[in-house]
Amino acid sequence: MKKNYLKLGLCVLMAFATLGCGKEKESAINCSNVSASIVDDVNAYQAAVTKYSTSPTPANCTNVKNTLTAIINKVKDCPQMAPVKSQYELLMKEFTCN
Repeated sequence: MKKNYLKLGLCVLMAFATLGCGKEKESAINCSNVSASIVDDVNAYQAAVTKYSTSPTPANCTNVKNTLTAIINKVKDCPQMAPVKSQYELLMKEFTCN
């Protein structure tokens, strides 16, 4: 199950890379800057999932949730990132610490 989170995260990253480069109106946030700014957060999420899958401690679980929250917060105001935001919100909702 933990590997599925990593695979889903990678799929979301691929979708994110594809959708993050759309044209936006002048008043909209520059979503390409948003996409560039979360690369480190996505890498941190992937590392956190890997660490949690090998050592499922409460601290590692919290780290996974924190990395998801960081990504969601960065993409929340970018309309082109709505699919990405939805996927990460779903991951957050379904991620349980057992």
